[in-house]
Amino acid sequence: MKFFQNRKPAPNEQRIVLSKVNWAKFEALLLEMGEGRSAHLTYDRGALELMTPLAEHERSSKLVESLLLLLSDELKQPVLVQRSRLLKRFDLQQAVEPDICCFFDPKTSPLSPSAEPTETLPDLIMEVALTHSSLDKLPIYANFAIPEVWRYLSAGERQPTTRYLRIYHLKNQSYTESDRSLHFPFLTAATVLQFLDQSDTFGLMPSLRLLREWLQQQGGG
Repeated sequence: MKFFQNRKPAPNEQRIVLSKVNWAKFEALLLEMGEGRSAHLTYDRGALELMTPLAEHERSSKLVESLLLLLSDELKQPVLVQRSRLLKRFDLQQAVEPDICCFFDPKTSPLSPSAEPTETLPDLIMEVALTHSSLDKLPIYANFAIPEVWRYLSAGERQPTTRYLRIYHLKNQSYTESDRSLHFPFLTAATVLQFLDQSDTFGLMPSLRLLREWLQQQGGG
């Protein structure tokens, strides 16, 4: 199946990169921007990128959130899905803000009363990039020891139909690309893209029904 053939080119995301920003200035900026900020932040040892997501960006992450929640319901696997959660490590002098963070163990999720007071890291994250970031985020994710990373990428305005999902598994402190999910081995990148394409064509609810039927045909994964 060919994906996104009828999609119009997405406008570029707005990205600003600041240099020589120490950790104290980074924390002060977070306080100044407040909890309601719209910019997504990436910090890597003095370099700070601020990215303002557009409607296409937010739409894509919401669709994948719906997919993950349906997987959780169908497989009876508890999951906490958080959008735009800022992960910070002072010892690494790094911070990153994935579009989606998934926690598969409710006992250790950030909202659990029994969770450790230290930063709880997600089991799976997804990053949407309609334009290329100036900072390489995969090494940051690896430093945070996140087991699985999904990256939904676009070639931009020149090739609006070229959109793809890449799945990475953490192995020996670096990522290797795979055609399927680590936590959902029956789920391939092509299936996720097909769901996104169907959501554009038929709407979200019919696409969720089609996905549920497909999952049931897999015998529960």
